[in-house]
Amino acid sequence: RDLGFWMTALNGRLSVRYTHYQTDQINIRNGDIATIAQRVLRADGLNAADAWNLQDRSTEWITQLNPTFTPAQIKTAVAKTMGLPEATIDALESNIAAGTLSATQDYVSKGDEVEINLNVSKAWTVSASFTQTAAINKNAGGTISDWIASRLPIWTTVEDPRYTAASPGAAGLPVGATGHLLWRNILGTAFTANGYNATNSAATNYTTFVEGPLAVYRQLEGRPRPQIRKYAAKFNTRYQLSGLSENSILKAMSVGSSVRWQDKGAIGFYGVQSLPATITALNPNRPIYTPAEAYVDVFVSYNRKLFGDKVRTRFQLNVKNIQESGGGLQATQAFPDGTPLAFRIIDPRQFILSASFDL
Repeated sequence: RDLGFWMTALNGRLSVRYTHYQTDQINIRNGDIATIAQRVLRADGLNAADAWNLQDRSTEWITQLNPTFTPAQIKTAVAKTMGLPEATIDALESNIAAGTLSATQDYVSKGDEVEINLNVSKAWTVSASFTQTAAINKNAGGTISDWIASRLPIWTTVEDPRYTAASPGAAGLPVGATGHLLWRNILGTAFTANGYNATNSAATNYTTFVEGPLAVYRQLEGRPRPQIRKYAAKFNTRYQLSGLSENSILKAMSVGSSVRWQDKGAIGFYGVQSLPATITALNPNRPIYTPAEAYVDVFVSYNRKLFGDKVRTRFQLNVKNIQESGGGLQATQAFPDGTPLAFRIIDPRQFILSASFDL
């Protein structure tokens, strides 16, 4: 939905357009919540091969402890251990393989834009635009919370029956334990020898990649996302040197420049806790921002006719990111303590010479 007005003045040399817009995307399947949904399924192992996933480990111990079981019997026993009907597991695996399994959300984008075009003279034109944007998540993945609530009682209680408190390398098992709690993935030589991971567990993966981001997502629902830069502006100008001189070479030349600016944007959230304490939750009210950005480009062009005035030719030299002497890296994601996690490459100043021909 777009609402606005357009006006002209100065005998048509000045035009101003204002627009307020709102775009509602309903039940989109490729939003942030879909990523969290994929992470949730990793605890069951339906779309990953993590060392602590329930499906692979339970298949291993059931096969090992029941050497006479047929593949069908093993599959049934695994489904019982996972607390899921075989048909549900088959359907999930089939849809994951086909890329059709996702969680949905609504996405609302709204904002205001002002665009100005001015012909200062026949030789000089100026244009500018200013935008304010807000992106809001709504109705995000309620089925994820339902799935987590139904699966946590299984994830947090299943034990590997191959291990007992007296097992070699089983230090850390609680007194009286009869097995290895898969959720916590208690470390030890015997466990890692049977396929477990010595550096991660279902519990740590859930806390880091599901519980924390999902909590922030829920608290931000209905509020503007700080990851989307709120303000942006563009300015462009072009001047034909025929407005200054009748010289045949200068008359065929134009110069111009553009400036692009965008507001700061969030690349993560600080933790509720601070180091050296273990950070177990994110604070949605404390975004980690990357600085505002500004880029400047300039150009000079020359027009003439070649081959007996039969071919119109244009040569143009563009200098992009003129303010960047050597380029560098800019953080795009950050850990909860503010340490950069991922980066993008900022291109250095670029010189581009192009030629076009119009027969």
